[in-house]
Amino acid sequence: MTSLSARERRLVAIALLVAVVALLLYLVILPITGGFAARADERAALQETYSRDERAVGQIVSVRRVAEAQKRDAGRFRLAGANSIRATDLLKERVAAAIVASGGDLRAVEDVAAGSGQILIRLDARLTNDQLTGLLFTLQNDEPLLVIETLSVTATEASQTGRSGPMDIRIEVSGSYPAPR
Repeated sequence: MTSLSARERRLVAIALLVAVVALLLYLVILPITGGFAARADERAALQETYSRDERAVGQIVSVRRVAEAQKRDAGRFRLAGANSIRATDLLKERVAAAIVASGGDLRAVEDVAAGSGQILIRLDARLTNDQLTGLLFTLQNDEPLLVIETLSVTATEASQTGRSGPMDIRIEVSGSYPAPR
């Protein structure tokens, strides 16, 4: 085996030194700095969560006030009646009375399936344009507030004579009632 020249020994020493520095870099320094970076990202995420939670805690008072106001106002949107049958009867009476009070001719009233806590009825009537306007005004402004789901107007007499006359109206009205817990 031949011995290495001084220049070759220096090159081998430099190569070994570079290898040791690379090993030190990849096995010690980069994992430590990577851990610092990961913990910094985690700390930033936790700080963001903390800030969001702090804002939520700060809003509890205003959210509670709004919820209490909605609870006080719930009566404006709920039909009276201990159960769905009684509430449905009250809704039918109310809308039928509004049709009759406007001067219209009530033809039919029927229940329609609705979701839990909701009542939906369908009414057929014969009304003039002014009577329909009065009916819609009454339904819109009286409490408890109702939702007109559909309104269908058929004016066959107007298409035949060319003048306004009584129209056939089909209206679906819904409301909510206090569902049992």
